[in-house]
Amino acid sequence: MNQPLPIKEIEMAKEFKRDLVQLAKKAPHLFVHPRYLEAMHCLTNGLTLPAEYKNHPLKNNLKGYMDCHILNDLVLIYKIEQQCLKLVRLNTHSEVFA
Repeated sequence: MNQPLPIKEIEMAKEFKRDLVQLAKKAPHLFVHPRYLEAMHCLTNGLTLPAEYKNHPLKNNLKGYMDCHILNDLVLIYKIEQQCLKLVRLNTHSEVFA
């Protein structure tokens, strides 16, 4: 059985950075929330996210990207390529898919 490879590099899209700033103002406690921390731990260590994150691939113009639910209406859009975690968006469904 192959061992998961840990992430060696993290890239943040400008939209993700904008989302971080926006969320830091609205909900600074989010970044110490156990579900956010667990999701980031799993993703950066090459581990499978638990089922409650509803991790699934996206379609159409976001094909190749994944969507996981950090909280009920807070989604993380990301992609893992070769040991690089690409963080694309972290926001509500309505903001991400507008």
